This record gives sequence, C-alpha cells and structure tokens, in this order.
Amino acid sequence: MRIVILVGALVLSAGALADGKTEAKYRSHVMGAIGQTMQALGTIARGGVHAENMKAHAAIMVQLAGLAPHVFPKGSGGGESEAKPAVWDDAPGFAKAMDRFVEAAAEFDRSAKAGGDVGSAMGDLGRSCKGCHDDYREEHD
Repeated sequence: MRIVILVGALVLSAGALADGKTEAKYRSHVMGAIGQTMQALGTIARGGVHAENMKAHAAIMVQLAGLAPHVFPKGSGGGESEAKPAVWDDAPGFAKAMDRFVEAAAEFDRSAKAGGDVGSAMGDLGRSCKGCHDDYREEHD
C-alpha cells in the first residue's frame, strides 16, 4: 500500500513540475506567505503588539526561506509570474540572492530566540528581500 501511495505522489509531483503555470501559482503562494510573515513581523516590531509571537513568526520565516530557493524551477516563468527572466538567465546571481535571504532569515530567528533587540537582524532580512526583488521581480501594483 505504501508503494502505491509513494508512486502516486511521485506521479502527481512530476505532473506538477511539468506545468509551469502550476509552479508559478505555487511560488506565488509561498512568496505571498513570506510577504505576509514579514508584515506580521513589522507590525510586531513597530507596533509593539503580540511581542510574544515574534519567535513563532521568526521560526515560520526560516521554514519559508528554506522553501523559497526551490520554487523557481526552470520553465516556471512567464504567464502570471512576477519573476523576471533574470531568475533563470542569471541563475548564479539569483542563487546568491536566495542564499542571502536564507541566511538573513536564520540570523533573524537566532536574534528572536535570544530575546534581544531584533532591529538590526530585521533590517538585514528586509534588505535581503529588497535586493532580490530589485533584480529578480517584476514591478507590480
């Protein structure tokens, strides 16, 4: 029974990977979750509300950052994707930008867990997002 389920999952996964539109849609949701998490963190930091949730949001950001580099497979651009062709045309540069984001998320998580001032680490996290958006994301409303 496990083999049937595993094979079915692999077939479904392969089908999803072959469909650039589905990949772009999934990527949009993952990146949207990152954006929403950043907004929640900013609200906590600026507004002083729900400070007890900072560590939880930081941990969520680490998990999402770990997904982000993997939601840009070749062939998933175009259509309704906000990803610029540079994501794939400049794969080494994009990988470095993603590495900076993943590390900034990890550093922010460490700062949040330590319970000290997270301002500097949050600034680095925001700059890592902006740096990638500047070069690899289409402008939108």
